Amino acid sequence: QRPSKSFWVILRLVLFVLVIEFIEAVETALTVPILTSLHVDESYYSMAWLISPILGFFFQPIVGMWSDTCKCQWGRRRPFILAFAIGAYI
Repeated sequence: QRPSKSFWVILRLVLFVLVIEFIEAVETALTVPILTSLHVDESYYSMAWLISPILGFFFQPIVGMWSDTCKCQWGRRRPFILAFAIGAYI
């Protein structure tokens, strides 16, 4: 028999996915208006859309490797979550 997850664990997971989807929706809604306000040529819009998945493809395994070897008192993942949350906020 599999151990059941508590309501709070499931709620945290759902809220985490909700935040990620919200950030992607905001990015989708604001990318073209921001590029337009910066007077970026329309031929570069596709590069703006491609850079995020390409960077994720290369950096996600590297950051995962760093977090797997992290020996911080906060745990392995929390320092990276905090650093990237601050970076996303800025």
